[in-house]
Amino acid sequence: MGKKTILYRGNLKSCNYNCSYCPFSKHKPLKQELEQDRQNFQRFCKSVEKRAEEYSIGAVFVTPYGEASIHSWYWEGLAHLSGLSEIDRVGMQTNLSVSFVLPELSRFAARSSNNVDNCIAYFDFCGGKREKLCIWATFHPEMTDADTFVSKCHKLAAHHIRLCVGAVGVPENIPLLRKLREKLSKDIYFWINRMDGLRRNYSFDEIRAFLELDPFFEYELQKPAADVTMCQDRCFVEADGTIRTCNISRRTSVNWYDDGGSKLFEPRCSQKSCSCYLAYGGRADFDLKHVFGSYPVFRIPKRFRAVFLDLDGTLTPKGDKKGISEQICGTLKALKRICPVFLATSLPEIEVRRRLKKNLDLFSGGIFASGAYLYLNKQTESSGGEISALCYRKKDESSDALECALFGSEKVYPAEIRSLSEIARFAEEAKARIQIYRKHGMIYKVTLIKRRYGTWNNRECSRIAELLEPSGCRFFTEDNCLQIVDKKRNKGTAVEEVCEWIGISPEDVLAVGNDKEDAAMESVCGAYIHRRKT
Repeated sequence: MGKKTILYRGNLKSCNYNCSYCPFSKHKPLKQELEQDRQNFQRFCKSVEKRAEEYSIGAVFVTPYGEASIHSWYWEGLAHLSGLSEIDRVGMQTNLSVSFVLPELSRFAARSSNNVDNCIAYFDFCGGKREKLCIWATFHPEMTDADTFVSKCHKLAAHHIRLCVGAVGVPENIPLLRKLREKLSKDIYFWINRMDGLRRNYSFDEIRAFLELDPFFEYELQKPAADVTMCQDRCFVEADGTIRTCNISRRTSVNWYDDGGSKLFEPRCSQKSCSCYLAYGGRADFDLKHVFGSYPVFRIPKRFRAVFLDLDGTLTPKGDKKGISEQICGTLKALKRICPVFLATSLPEIEVRRRLKKNLDLFSGGIFASGAYLYLNKQTESSGGEISALCYRKKDESSDALECALFGSEKVYPAEIRSLSEIARFAEEAKARIQIYRKHGMIYKVTLIKRRYGTWNNRECSRIAELLEPSGCRFFTEDNCLQIVDKKRNKGTAVEEVCEWIGISPEDVLAVGNDKEDAAMESVCGAYIHRRKT
């Protein structure tokens, strides 16, 4: 059980935009309606202040029907909540119009005519902690142009405000969304929401286009089955205190303002599936939780400086030799705009080249044979700019580090097997063929391959362990293959080495994998995603 996330939706049902598809743009609020909304939100904020410690509340997220950022009380309330020591994150969904004008802002308005500047200044004025504020900004092409919207996003970023930016995945808007992505800083995550009411499935080309914009768009196309056991650390509170588990679940019988105790967070759900981000992104089993941090509903990923991706079983189906699908290529292109992307595979380099062919250019380099061979493109972008071909000195042959040889932006770790003839005899006994992989004349991997669907039993594994014990090698099995590499090499040590090459910390790295060999990356990287299926 972690800290709780509370989503709040008041009775605000009006907006300063008049998008053609939105019912809330048609409603013109009365003064008493706005006053009631103000009172309701202030009541809610006071209740959170009293209960934050008791119920371990860590985040509050305003998700209104209408537009909240144009009303001062939302900035005031979030500022107050951000000052509580128990609260780690506060935020709101907004169209980023932030157009309200208040007498209290007069001192700031003279300083800047930009409403973003004024709103953040007002947030500060109310005691807000900027480092806790998160903004979920949605682009509405009917109401604003890309340049104006991007300017506001960059203003927020300049104020050190966490934000994400996105839009509804309207197929006709793809060219405009591409321009918006190009104009946005690469540090800002750009998401795409699946379009409701399309009355057809997205085409293959549309999916590929959206994946090139949003590397995580594939999750919008999935609808995980509802599971209330995954929703015990959140609830959704309405203006009158009505509680739902999330924005699409049914109402519960417990009211936020009653003394409901632990029942406040007893999940109830009538949905068959979690069909929107606020629903699936708030689940405890959300695959991207390590990417988006402790409070993934805000949709703001950690700032990764490199991504390492397993190939077989992660980017491609297990054992598939057809290469990366065009949809996955779209995801890789989107990731590459953000930071360098590297392969991290147990496959030898020659096999990877055979499978990927021209798609290998999507990567800035690679870890092959579980770290026995490393390769870096001659120009790979890092936080310090472009790195030209890396220059290393060959290690002193008298040193105990003769295990590796350096060739510019490559590194080979030989598999020093004492007796290949014994390994060959063992392979013959096990009815397996032997494949030896070399680089620059050095053996860096040996693979024993049984017939398809063959497996390696405990007796055979014990025997190969005996044969390898005098050498500096280890082995691992993958389906019908038994792999032999340098004992000190694994994907984790290789990630650390590549990070040193490009001048970043493994803590700033995201890794994605699907099996035991990938677990070594999980132990050193700042975030790790275990792919359950391809």
